Amino acid sequence: MEHYKILVSETYHRDLESIIRYISHNLNAPFTASHLLDEIESTVVSLSAIPHRYGVADDPYLRHKAFRKCHVKNYIIFYKVHEESKTVMIHRIVHAKQNWIDIL
Repeated sequence: MEHYKILVSETYHRDLESIIRYISHNLNAPFTASHLLDEIESTVVSLSAIPHRYGVADDPYLRHKAFRKCHVKNYIIFYKVHEESKTVMIHRIVHAKQNWIDIL
């Protein structure tokens, strides 16, 4: 089985840091934040083996841009698969209730 290289954007890093900080500090739930981080990281790592596991986004604009999305709890990870370089680029992670189409 061929593995893809995982690349993550700075924006994704900022998104993830904000999410974890909010849950840990604002909601005073550090254990929940740690568990969520583990799930997110596990999902991202799994994309190296099966990057096409999740479908292309339903929105016509995002579909045209070839964004895929996967759900982890109440969050959506947006990524693209680049076949020619065998890479998966993780672009954003946002709360499912956010207006994520405008964010991307």
